[in-house]
Amino acid sequence: MQKLRSILQSNFFFLFLFLLTGIYVLIFLWIPHNSLYDESTSWISGRILDYEWDQENLKITLLGKEKILVYYRASENEKNELEKTLGCGVILNLKGSIAKPKGNSIPNTFNYQKYLYYENIHYLFYADSLEITKTESFIYKIKNLIIKYVDSFSNPYLSSLLLGRKSDLDTSMYQKNGVSHLFAISGMHFAFFISICEIFLKKNRFGKILLSFFLLGYSFLVSFTPSVLRVFVWYHAKLFNHSFHNLWSEPKLFAIMFCGFLIFNPFFLFQIGFQYSFLLSFCYLFLKEKEKGWISKLKICSFLFLVSLPITAIHFYEINFCSILFNFLLIPFISILYPLCFLTLIFPLCSNFLLFLFQIFEGINKCFQYITIGLVGIPKVSLLFWIIYYIVLYFLFRRRQKKYFFFLLLILLMMKITPKIDSSSYVTFLDVGQGDSALLIFPHQRKTVLIDTGGNVNDEEYQVAKNMKTYFQSLGMDQIDTLILTHGDADHAKNAIELIQNFKIKKVMMNCGNTNSLEEEILNLLHQKKIPVTFCESSLDFDQNKLYFINPLINQNENDTSSVIYTKIDSYAFLFMGDASTKVEENLLEKYTLKNIDVLKVGHHGSETSSSKKFIQVVNPKYAVISVGKNNSYGHPSDKVLENLKNSKIYRTDLDGSIVFQIQNHHLKIRTYPI
Repeated sequence: MQKLRSILQSNFFFLFLFLLTGIYVLIFLWIPHNSLYDESTSWISGRILDYEWDQENLKITLLGKEKILVYYRASENEKNELEKTLGCGVILNLKGSIAKPKGNSIPNTFNYQKYLYYENIHYLFYADSLEITKTESFIYKIKNLIIKYVDSFSNPYLSSLLLGRKSDLDTSMYQKNGVSHLFAISGMHFAFFISICEIFLKKNRFGKILLSFFLLGYSFLVSFTPSVLRVFVWYHAKLFNHSFHNLWSEPKLFAIMFCGFLIFNPFFLFQIGFQYSFLLSFCYLFLKEKEKGWISKLKICSFLFLVSLPITAIHFYEINFCSILFNFLLIPFISILYPLCFLTLIFPLCSNFLLFLFQIFEGINKCFQYITIGLVGIPKVSLLFWIIYYIVLYFLFRRRQKKYFFFLLLILLMMKITPKIDSSSYVTFLDVGQGDSALLIFPHQRKTVLIDTGGNVNDEEYQVAKNMKTYFQSLGMDQIDTLILTHGDADHAKNAIELIQNFKIKKVMMNCGNTNSLEEEILNLLHQKKIPVTFCESSLDFDQNKLYFINPLINQNENDTSSVIYTKIDSYAFLFMGDASTKVEENLLEKYTLKNIDVLKVGHHGSETSSSKKFIQVVNPKYAVISVGKNNSYGHPSDKVLENLKNSKIYRTDLDGSIVFQIQNHHLKIRTYPI
């Protein structure tokens, strides 16, 4: 027995465990995991795991042959009936159509398809009809009653803190402040829950068994999220370890639990909640300092921030150094609010007082939102940078010398300036759905130009403007030097409003002619932000480059007043046609010599009103880019236009995603980001 104990405590045992876990995870990830459904599936049946309403739109996480996301649009009367009968655990039969989730066709942005894949969800199902075939079991009835009771308070903070349901809560402000994790059901909240339970339960064997049932029930209530599951397992692992006279130290016990989680589900490794939860909790085991003062707690907050910084930067390309102070001030606030939430469930009269405290909490965060001095963008960099960062951080923790802190700052500074070293020029045609947007980046990021922003209403669900901002940050861009709006159609200019509000823009250029209502809204916003704007320019100088605006027509037709832009970058000729029609094309051929264009941004999304056979023959583009939405209602691009472009290499944003043209030393490299 003593020999077995020595083996289990040896470093060799842990080395073997990590090696075995690593091999298992690699094999698991290497093996393709195919869906049990296919694209011919027209009906499914399964149990509701979770659901939420967005007005009349119902979103269901369903467990059938496997997990699948279901979308269903109900009438107002039908919604009222379903709200009474739907609940977790209910069995449904659904008929409709199946589709693969959309990936990230704008580089370095949130990949919804991959996110669902790591949640073991391969398909989306759009239901035309919905039938309840079996009501929930007793345990699910209890869960549904609790959820409905919490929701009856109509307090999104209450639902978020107790149930992890954040659909009704706008967390953008809290994300910017770096405190959005306070609203996730995390290990911190679960630890509070354990502390509350231990107050009322005796610490004998019966009390511990009862507490275990309470913890299991609460874990079931919040759907066993990885962070909650971690605390649940950790609590029982410590009890188990204690019964064996503390066979392992806490760090070693935590390491065993970490391996167990990855063996149970290797996809946990890619979930941000799992990454934060395990990394911060593991580091916290080494930070249990004897001092109880606020200075010690601030040190802990600072170190945990530095530990979590790479995760935040890799996922969001932005960090807020002030979040150290924000968390230090707000975590005690949450430690008061969280037990008050439980108290409100028992004594509903407390709800108004609780709401008042949440309003104070929200007000404090609104004040924090204006403190942007600590907000720093971190571009996408090599994994090697982050490995070096953690090595230096380890020495900082072990030796507590200031020089290692300065080394950390130096590494972050090197990350920040890495994009400025790049001597290439880039022209990126962004997939913004049924719209246009092209980003021009000149060598060393000395100058950046954005031509149009997209913004068709049908694309709002994909948060195009937010994805564009994320992409800019991932490139290390702090600003757009010039935003060019070729004309005022929504699919070219609507996202400008969001970008102007949330990203630094130094100057805006607009086309000739009268302004429409959208352009007036943009002009008012520019005036508020004190951003200069010019109209009907003939050219724009950038270092050794020049953009020429070659369509000075003023016409009642918005498309015909669209700016047409010609430029040459390192001997490669680019022509951006906006939404210009064949009438404009004829005028251009009369006035200019436009031959052998290397890259043509095809006019009006490939509509047959543009790109005439004569124009294409003269321009003779080597590459043609059509910016167009997938399965759009306009039928773009036209077969006629595709025929006219048959001698060109055609790239389409609906098929190829974003298209990046990289130019360096007279060489052109093309990359696409498929959907």
